[in-house]
Amino acid sequence: MTRSVGTSPQHIPITRDAFKPEDYASVPGKVAETNSHSPEKLEQVWRQVAADGFVSRDEGRKVERAVVANSFLLDRGFAPNTVEAKFIATKLADPSVKLDPGVRARFESVLAERETRMDRGTVLTGTFKHADKLHTLTEGVIDLPFEEFVKKMPPDRWGPNLAEYRGGEVKVTARDAQGRVTEQRERMVTETPLSKYLRPLFGNYANDMTKVEKIVYDDKNRTVAVKWEVLASDNKTTLIDMGELRFSARGGKTKAEFESEHRIDTFPGTLETIEKIPVLNRVVQGATETVMRDFFAACVKRYQDVATGAEPVR
Repeated sequence: MTRSVGTSPQHIPITRDAFKPEDYASVPGKVAETNSHSPEKLEQVWRQVAADGFVSRDEGRKVERAVVANSFLLDRGFAPNTVEAKFIATKLADPSVKLDPGVRARFESVLAERETRMDRGTVLTGTFKHADKLHTLTEGVIDLPFEEFVKKMPPDRWGPNLAEYRGGEVKVTARDAQGRVTEQRERMVTETPLSKYLRPLFGNYANDMTKVEKIVYDDKNRTVAVKWEVLASDNKTTLIDMGELRFSARGGKTKAEFESEHRIDTFPGTLETIEKIPVLNRVVQGATETVMRDFFAACVKRYQDVATGAEPVR
């Protein structure tokens, strides 16, 4: 069991360092390619309204209502969170479906408004359930040009610079011809409201995970992606954790996107029992979704603060 270690990051070593080179082959591509940002409720509504290949104004309003019903953020009116926005953007780009011009204009206006909000510093996040895993998606804009930001905070230091990072260890295993880290393994211990305020009553478990990571740089130096998969969790809090963090150039700024899938055992050893009790499962899953959204939003906000100097680079 790993106990929380206060507010200052500490060296917490990788305890089982028996990973093999082939373990990196398990690191996923984009999680999005599997799940396509498609919450079941929105997919169902979309199939209904687009069955005839044309989305009318009335049918467009049905999609809006479904987006609002599916949204987990407390925004006013038709203001989709990141998951719903990605869903809408995907449908707008689908050449097989024809939309009423007014519907297309409405959807495009909403997406443009979201982009403006992000450029002003708002971090947008969302979740949906995929099989037995929780899918998270978070987007935000960092007020620093891409090249400057990745120089100030190298992508291989993404973990120690997370919000609520309490400690860990990073071991680099491969670099490219330019000396940039391309493969590493990392143990990280992070806190959430559950581990800080609730879990202490039951044993003070922080989220403890050891993962393999790949870092992929594009040839034009406009994007970099950190892809990871957890292979061990010393205190069994993290059963599944895989995903990708993407930094990309956005004019004179940098866009950050977290996309990942999780299966978290909030109180290790109890998840399967909790899932068999519908009422309790809904409460625990709802709390987990809220915590995960807040956590990743806080991580992007910390990257924003690192860029401005409000937070130190670790």
